[in-house]
Amino acid sequence: MFRFAFVFLILLIGCKNKNTEKLETSDTELSDTLKVQTKEEYSETLESGSYFKAAGTEPFWGLEIADNKIELKMMSDTIITPHIEPVRAMDANVKRYHVETEAVVLTIQISKRNCINAMSGESFPYAVTINYNYTGETAHHTLAGCGYYTTSLKTGCYVYSGDGNELLFQITDVSDDVYGRLKYRYHEKDENMGNFRGKLYSDKLLGTFTFISEGIESVREVAFLVKKDTLIEGFGTLNETGTAFKFRDSIAYSSKMPLVKTNCK
Repeated sequence: MFRFAFVFLILLIGCKNKNTEKLETSDTELSDTLKVQTKEEYSETLESGSYFKAAGTEPFWGLEIADNKIELKMMSDTIITPHIEPVRAMDANVKRYHVETEAVVLTIQISKRNCINAMSGESFPYAVTINYNYTGETAHHTLAGCGYYTTSLKTGCYVYSGDGNELLFQITDVSDDVYGRLKYRYHEKDENMGNFRGKLYSDKLLGTFTFISEGIESVREVAFLVKKDTLIEGFGTLNETGTAFKFRDSIAYSSKMPLVKTNCK
């Protein structure tokens, strides 16, 4: 997964573009409303709590989706709503957030396809369409732009080896879903190897591990904390069948066998 930079460039003074209109809002006010993000600042967004960011032009806008809120910044207004779980399309890699509050109805659609920023020419992996209208207003507003997930997780091999134990997690795809191959080989125990499919929730990676044990297919939920180039496995109380965590919020990421990113052999 490539790390996608997120750049806003707002040139209001001395601009000779014939399509640029005179704005009554000052440069200072604009900089407070729309945060400029450079490549150097990208790593800081990983600590902001936002797991998805998007932006667009004509008009300029910025979107951040975090675990606890959705925030849409525009030059004229800022809309903040509670976070809501998205609905995913069955036949395409499309995710849709629909939020209704007393003040606004907001719909965000995120589609996995190449998207080119109209101003910078930079390529992003997701196209974003936003529709909203304020309570009591008949007009509907539409915004379009590009976005990316702000995760530090990258494809590649993450390995732990020591005291006769070996853990290997080869992550093959990091996008809306995360895919990979996972292997556990503990000292004097049978090796378990299989497929992983999961999702990122900020800096937490949760998913299902499907593997063959003693000739029988088994499935169980696994969880990892993402800390730059290291994965730390989490443990917690399981459900009655022993296949999934009973309380995800109480998972303790306390493994003493951290998986560190290395070259795949």
